[in-house]
This record gives sequence, structure tokens and C-alpha cells, in this order.
Amino acid sequence: MNGSESAHDPVVVYDLMWEGTSRVVGVYASRVTSGGIQDPAVTAISETWEAAEAVDARDLKAQQAATEKFTLIYESLTAE
Repeated sequence: MNGSESAHDPVVVYDLMWEGTSRVVGVYASRVTSGGIQDPAVTAISETWEAAEAVDARDLKAQQAATEKFTLIYESLTAE
């Protein structure tokens, strides 16, 4: 399977979406302070997981959009 084919394979795209989710969560996790569950980073982690879980595993376009969204979030978080 070449790169072009994998970009349209729902299993690959779904996996990439979750990889992006994990990368974003990892950045937020590194920013957790001792603020407990009210810590903004903890809230962001929860919201990120919820957003990923809300994506229909059968909806390729939604997966692609979420992958792009998580990529942009990750890039903005790591550019700081």
C-alpha cells in the first residue's frame, strides 16, 4: 500500500487520528501542575479525548478532519 492509498484507508486514517490525539495529550500532560482536576491542562486532556472519541470510526472524512485538527493543535502547542 503506498502513501496515497493509505490516506484513504479508514483503518490507517483512524490510527493516525489517534496518534495525533496522543501527541496533543502528551503535550498537555507535560504541562500539568498540582492544580488537580481543575488544572487547565487536565481539562484540555479531557476535552481532547472526548473530541477524538466523538469521531465516528466509519466516517473517513470526519477522521481526516480530526487528524488535521489535532495536527494543527499539536503544531501550535509545540511552537510556543
